[in-house]
Amino acid sequence: MWITDQKTEGSVNKETAERSYLVTTKGTIRRNRKHLTALPDTNVAMPDTNAELKPQSTESPKTVASEAEKIVTTRSGRTVRMPERYKD
Repeated sequence: MWITDQKTEGSVNKETAERSYLVTTKGTIRRNRKHLTALPDTNVAMPDTNAELKPQSTESPKTVASEAEKIVTTRSGRTVRMPERYKD
């Protein structure tokens, strides 16, 4: 566990109250849950960076026949319409 107010590592011994814990660092201290954060696992396997890369696709991008057939949508999925004054 990381003790935020002391900026040190420690281990939780036991829960003393609903949100209080006894934590061992250089000594034993009592800390509330908000002062304790979990440290990331150090034993997690890292992905192999030397793995073979997938070959890029050689397909050519698809072209649209005309601007009138092209439908543009926003990230939320809403269709974008061109104003009438810009249409020929």
